[in-house]
Amino acid sequence: MNTLIARQEQQGEWDASANNFFGFIPNIPLSVIYIVVFSLLTMLHLFLTVRSRIWWGLVAVVGGLCEIAGWSGRLAGHWKPEGLACYLLQQVCLVIGPVFFSATCYALMGKLIPRVGSQWSRFKPKTFIIFFVVVDVVCLILQGTGGAMCGQAGGEGNDELLKTGQSIYLAGISVQLFNTVLFAVLTWDYFRQMKKDTNQSVKSFGGLPVFRVYLGVMLVNFLIVFRNGFREAELSEGFDGRLATVEVYVACLDALPMVIAFAALAYCHPSFTVNRIAHPLQSESSSIKSEAEMAQV
Repeated sequence: MNTLIARQEQQGEWDASANNFFGFIPNIPLSVIYIVVFSLLTMLHLFLTVRSRIWWGLVAVVGGLCEIAGWSGRLAGHWKPEGLACYLLQQVCLVIGPVFFSATCYALMGKLIPRVGSQWSRFKPKTFIIFFVVVDVVCLILQGTGGAMCGQAGGEGNDELLKTGQSIYLAGISVQLFNTVLFAVLTWDYFRQMKKDTNQSVKSFGGLPVFRVYLGVMLVNFLIVFRNGFREAELSEGFDGRLATVEVYVACLDALPMVIAFAALAYCHPSFTVNRIAHPLQSESSSIKSEAEMAQV
C-alpha cells in the first residue's frame, strides 16, 4: 500500500488526507461518458422491450442499470474517494452487470433452438436456459458477496476479511468465465451442426433473424470472456495492483467491451430475431436433408 501511495503522490492523484478506497481519484469525464453511453443503450433496450412486449428483454435492461449505477459510484467517488458506499456501489454493480448480459444470451438461444431445430442442440432448450442461468445466479451471489466483503474489509482495515473476499470474488469470476466459455462452445457447435446438415450458411438457411442471433451471441460471449479474463488478472494482482488502480485499464478492458456487448444485444434483440421466425425450420431442414440423400442415391 505504501508503494501505491508513493506512486500516486508522484502522479498527483493521491489524496493523502483521506482513506482512498479506490486507490486513485476517479476521472469525471470518463465516468460521465460511460454513464451517458450506458444510459442511452439502456433506454434503447427498454424501448425495444416495451414496444415488442417481450418482457424477458428487461434482463438486459437490469444489466445496463447496474453499469450506470457502477459508473455513478465512480463519479461520486471523485469528490468522496474515502466514501465506502461509493466504492461498494461501483465495485458490486460493475462486477454483476455482465451476468445479466450473459443471461440474455442464454434466453435468446433457448428461444431460438425450438424454432430453428432442436436436433442440433446438445441440450433441450429449457435445459439450455435453466443450467446456464442457475450457474450465473451462483456467480452473481459469489461476486456480489466477495465484492461487498472486500469493501467492508477496506473500511475496517481487516486483511483477513479482504483475502476471504478476494477469494470468493475470484471464484465467482472463474465460474462465470467457465460458464461463458462452455456456452460459447455449445452455441458454436449448434450452428456448426446446422451448417453441416443443411449444407448452407447460417444466413442462407435461417435468414437474417437467425444470423443476427448467431453473430450477436458469439460476439457478446467473446467480449464477456475477454472482460472476465481482465478481472481475473486484476484480482490476481490485488486491489492495490496496477490493473486495479490505473483507471484507464478498467475503462478500456472492462467498460468498453461491455458497451459493445450491450449494443450487440440490441442488434440481436428478440423483436428483430426470434420473434420474426414465423414457423419452425425443422421441417425445412428435414426436406433439405431428404433431397440431399435422394440426390446421392
